[in-house]
Amino acid sequence: MSRLSHLLRRTRDALAAVAARSRERAIVERRRESEHVSRMFERLRQSISAETAERFRELREHVVAEANRLDGYVAYQIDRLGAEQRHIAARLARPRTVLQTAPGSMAVIDEDFTFVVPSEQIGLIQFLVRQGHAAIEPGLQRLIRERLRPGATAVDIGAGFGFHAVVMAQAVGREGRVFCFEPNAGMASALQQTLVANGFADRAILRTEALSASGGSYDSPAMPHGPLGKFFVLPQPIDAPSASVPVIRLDEALAPGAPVDFVRIGAGDGAPVVYRGMTRLVAENPRLELVMAWARPHRPGAAGDAEAFHRQLRQDGFRAFRIEDSGDGYMRPVSDQDARMLEGATLHFTRRSDAS
Repeated sequence: MSRLSHLLRRTRDALAAVAARSRERAIVERRRESEHVSRMFERLRQSISAETAERFRELREHVVAEANRLDGYVAYQIDRLGAEQRHIAARLARPRTVLQTAPGSMAVIDEDFTFVVPSEQIGLIQFLVRQGHAAIEPGLQRLIRERLRPGATAVDIGAGFGFHAVVMAQAVGREGRVFCFEPNAGMASALQQTLVANGFADRAILRTEALSASGGSYDSPAMPHGPLGKFFVLPQPIDAPSASVPVIRLDEALAPGAPVDFVRIGAGDGAPVVYRGMTRLVAENPRLELVMAWARPHRPGAAGDAEAFHRQLRQDGFRAFRIEDSGDGYMRPVSDQDARMLEGATLHFTRRSDAS
């Protein structure tokens, strides 16, 4: 029994020793695993901290740069507005002369041009005297001067009293040509006198036909108001009886192969039918530029779908920009949806790569 007890005791001690060593190894292993996990977490923490710090540094640099940019932008706008205010003040201070050239006609002598206007156009005459010609669509005037070069050919459709035709004639010089289309007899008479008064009769050709997609004729009524719209309503229509005016296509008016650089379509919501009458001209002049007063249709069958018309112009290779009268001359691109919603805007259509 004593021997058996001795063996049992030794076996128990051996098992206890094995268990103790197993516990020690397990403790060591768990400690190693714990230390490994701790090292992993520390590396992860350091990595996250470094990435967070880098992102914070980038964010701080971006905020500082954006603040500096906005400061510069605000300073630029303040300077620009100040310059524009000084320009307006100087323009208003310039003297302008009004002379009676003939019974029923007045000549307004501006800084750059002289305009012959029927004396019934009291509101328009007052506007020219107070604001000056430079205040009439200054964005479009700037575009004409930028895009037309000496020797170029321009077309002004619905030229009215010639507020844009004279700018075109000045820009193209003696070697250039400007075709002015004005079917209203009263306006055409005043326009012809304006062209002569400014010395542009050698380069500006006045045509009294109306333009459309097909030929024919229509009765041109007397003007109920001035060319700047309803703000210059006349007390009585100008004494010009209705007359039958021939209607032609622009492709018929200009010789085939003749280069044309710039066309202004001042026909309001009739611009699409005018455009359909100049398909040959559009095809023959890949660098042709168009300007038109964009309007949704207000007369049945006049313009159709403005969005569809814009798509047609894009299919013909034109890109559209809205001309801004104020600011630094930036022109905003126009989408199909914009074209559907725009009203009263002046758009510039170009196929040239150097558009704004």
